[in-house]
Amino acid sequence: MTASDSDNVWPVRATRTLAFILFSLFYASSPSFGAISCTAKDVKGITVSNFTVTEACSGPSDTGTAKFDLGFDFTGGSKYDFVLAIMDAADTVGDGTLDSSECLGQMATGNASPFADTDGDGDCYDLGAGTYSFSNISAPFQCPVNGSGGLETSFTPRVVFGWNGDGGFNVSCAEPSTTSTAAATKITLSKTTTDTSSTGTATGSFAFTTTNTDTASPSLTTTAASTPVSTDLWVTGTVSGGAYTADVAITETLDSAWDLTAIACTDGSGSAVGTYDLATGLVTLPASSLTLGSTLSCAFTNNAASAASATLTLNKVVVGGTAVAGDFTLTATGPATLSGTSGISGTVPTGTYTLSETSVTDYSSAVACSGAADTNLTDGLTLADTETVTCTFTNTYSPATANFTVSKSQTGGSNPVTAPGAISWTITVENTGSVALTSP
Repeated sequence: MTASDSDNVWPVRATRTLAFILFSLFYASSPSFGAISCTAKDVKGITVSNFTVTEACSGPSDTGTAKFDLGFDFTGGSKYDFVLAIMDAADTVGDGTLDSSECLGQMATGNASPFADTDGDGDCYDLGAGTYSFSNISAPFQCPVNGSGGLETSFTPRVVFGWNGDGGFNVSCAEPSTTSTAAATKITLSKTTTDTSSTGTATGSFAFTTTNTDTASPSLTTTAASTPVSTDLWVTGTVSGGAYTADVAITETLDSAWDLTAIACTDGSGSAVGTYDLATGLVTLPASSLTLGSTLSCAFTNNAASAASATLTLNKVVVGGTAVAGDFTLTATGPATLSGTSGISGTVPTGTYTLSETSVTDYSSAVACSGAADTNLTDGLTLADTETVTCTFTNTYSPATANFTVSKSQTGGSNPVTAPGAISWTITVENTGSVALTSP
C-alpha cells in the first residue's frame, strides 16, 4: 500500500510549552504518552529528507515552520491513534515527554487517504500495514532555547512519528542534519509565455532541473499568454556565515516549439543576480547571493517558435508548338501542397517535395531548381529553413511523326540465278516514327 501527498499544511492548537508542536488536520484529545523512546516495534524505516525551515524563528518563544518529506513502513495489523511531532533532539525541555491535545490527521489532502478511525474511538486517526510516503509536509516547531534562555541559532530536529498501543507510545524517530533556525533562501521560479508571431500557441508546459534545492525537477504550465505562473524552491545544503556554500543551478529543458527569449534573476532589492545562458537555458546563482532568510526571483520567458519554412516558386517555359504556359498545372507535394500555373509561389514548411505537372500531347518535360542546397531531384526536392527556391518546368514541342523503313533481304537460292532456278526474298517494313501505323 502506498500513499503520496504534496503541499500539506497542518494547523496547530495550543499545547504545553515543549520543544516540539504536534500538528493535525483532525482535532481530538489524545492521551499522555509518557517518555519518548525511539525503539518502535511496528513503525519501521522512518525517513525524513529535504528538511527546510521556511518560516524563521524570531525568538526563543516563537514558533517556526519547516517542510520535509516523510516515508515509513508498517508491519502487522492496523495501528491506532497516530501523532507526529518535531522535537529538538537536544530535548531542551528535559523530560523527553510527548503530551499533546493534537492528533495526526488526514495528511493526503484531496486524496483517498490511508488514514481512518479504524478503532472507532473518535480519537486520533489510524493506519493499516503498508509502505507510505508524503512530500512537502509543512509543520510548525517550537524554536529551541539556549542555556541563557535565548534563541538557539541552530538545532538538530527530531521528527517523532508513532502510534498509541500496547500500553505505551510506540514510535520511530528520524534526525535530519543540524539546521539553522533562520529561514532557508527561497527562490521564486516563474514562467511567462508569449506568441508574438501569432502561431496560435500561447501556453505550454515546461520542465526544469535544479541543483541544491528541495525540488530537483520542478515544472510549470502557463494558462494564458503574458500571464506568469510560479513555484517556490527552497535552497538546501551547508550554511556557513549566514550563507550557503554551494551555488544553485536552474536549467530549463529546451523545447523546439518554444524560443527561450529572456531570463531575469533578481534579489529582494530588485538587483540582478546570477549568470544565465539562453542557448542552454542554464541559470547559476552564486552561493554568495544565497543568504539565509532572503528571497530571490528567477523569471523565464518563452515565445512560441515560428514553424521552419521556405519560399517555393514554380515556373513554366514552353518551347515550340502552340501550347502556352497556362496549359500546364504545376504541383509540389510534401508537408504541404503548392499547385497552380506558372508563377505560383508560396511559403511552405520545410521537408521533401515531389514535383509534377499535367501532361500536354506532343510536349516533353524537364525540371530544374535553383536556390536549394538539394541539387538531386531524383528522390524529390528537400527544402531547408529560410531557403528561397525556384523550380522551372521546361516543355519542348516534340510532335508525333509517321516514319517507316522498307528493307529486302535474300532468304533462299543463289544470286545471280541460273535458269531454270529461283531466288527467295523477304521484305521487312519497320515503323520508326512516333505514331502507330495501321493497315488501310
